[in-house]
Amino acid sequence: MSPSLPIGEGLAGESAGVETVGFGQHYLVSQLLQVRLHAPRRCPGSQVVAGGIQAINEAVATISASRKQRAVEMLVEKAILVGASERDLPNLCWALAAVRGKACGISETVQGLKQPPTLGMIWALSVTGSDGAGPLLMAGVSKGHYDALLLDPDASQLAQLLWCQATAAGTGSKLLIAAAERVEEFSSLDLSRCAWAAAMLESPAAAHLALRAAEVLQVETFVASATLVQVTWSLTRLQLFIPRLLERLTTLRGCELRTQDLALGVWVLAFWHFVGDRCLLDEMSTDLSDFGTQDLANVAWAMAVQLVTSEPLVVALAVEAE
Repeated sequence: MSPSLPIGEGLAGESAGVETVGFGQHYLVSQLLQVRLHAPRRCPGSQVVAGGIQAINEAVATISASRKQRAVEMLVEKAILVGASERDLPNLCWALAAVRGKACGISETVQGLKQPPTLGMIWALSVTGSDGAGPLLMAGVSKGHYDALLLDPDASQLAQLLWCQATAAGTGSKLLIAAAERVEEFSSLDLSRCAWAAAMLESPAAAHLALRAAEVLQVETFVASATLVQVTWSLTRLQLFIPRLLERLTTLRGCELRTQDLALGVWVLAFWHFVGDRCLLDEMSTDLSDFGTQDLANVAWAMAVQLVTSEPLVVALAVEAE
C-alpha cells in the first residue's frame, strides 16, 4: 500500500462530485482487512482490532452507502473463505449489520462455533435479515443457552432477545412467556420493543404479553408518548381493545409526536372508530416531507375511514405519494 495514501484519505473525490474508482476502493479496504486479519498470526505482539473493523471504518468512510455495503459484503465473504477465527466473527457480523449487508455463509459459520453465538451476533444476523438467524436463535433458546440472559437483573437483555426473535421470524413462546413475567421491569424503550415483538409474532403467548404491557401502562402516571403509541398499535394488530389506553392516546398532541408515532396513532384510532379518533388528524401539519411510504399509507387509510376531506392534507398526501 502506498505511503502517500493515508488511511481514510484519497477516497474523498466522491464528496467533491468526482466519481471514484470502485476497484481502488475495494483494493484498499481488502488490503487493510488482510493486514488486520492476518497480523495477529504473524505478529502476536501487534495491537490490532479483531476482524479488521477499524480498517473497514477508516477506509470506506467516504464511500457511498451502496458501495460501502457491497465492499463490506465482499470482505466478509473473503474472510469466511480464508477461515476467519472465532474471535473475528462477532466483528464481521457487526460490520454487516452496520451497512445492512448480507454475506454468503455467515450463518453457517456462526452455527459452527463451539460456543453459542452471543446476543450481539444474533442481533447482527437478525438486522441483516439472515435466513439462519431465527433458527439459530431459537435452537439456542430451546437448549437453554440464553437462560442466564432471561434471568439477568438487566431486563433489557431479554427484551433484545425477543426483538431478535420477532425480527428474524423465529418460532416459540419461551421468550414471550419470560417477558410477560418480567414486564414491570422493562424501561419504556424495552416495553415498546416487547410490544412490537408481540405484534409480529401473533400467538396466544404474544397476546398475553401485549395485555401485560397494557396493564403496566394503565397504572403508570406518566407514560412516554412513543411507548403509548407502540403498545396501543401492538394491541390493535392483535385485535385487543383496551379503551383506557385509547382514551390516553386521544390526549396526545400531534406536534409532540415523532412522524412514525403520529402515523401509527392516527391509524389505531381510526381502526377502532374511537371517540375523538380525528383529534390527531385535525391538527396534523400539511408538511409530510418526513413521512415514509408506510406512514403516508397509514394516514391515507385513516382519512378514508374517517371521511376526512381536509383539502390541504389531501393535497400534501398526493404530493408526497408521487
